[in-house]
Amino acid sequence: MIPLVNLIMMFVWAFSSNTNPNKANYFKAALILFAIVMAIYLVLAVVFLGSIAANQYQ
Repeated sequence: MIPLVNLIMMFVWAFSSNTNPNKANYFKAALILFAIVMAIYLVLAVVFLGSIAANQYQ
């Protein structure tokens, strides 16, 4: 549950109007980096699981 709270707070700090601009920019960059890492992870997981599935039925 704690990582979910951290992710929600990152969105709050990144897009809140009364947050320090430096802090908001940092968390916007952190969210972009998180999205890039998750996209790479998803692609690698699909390729890895697809290769396992393809080798299973040969």
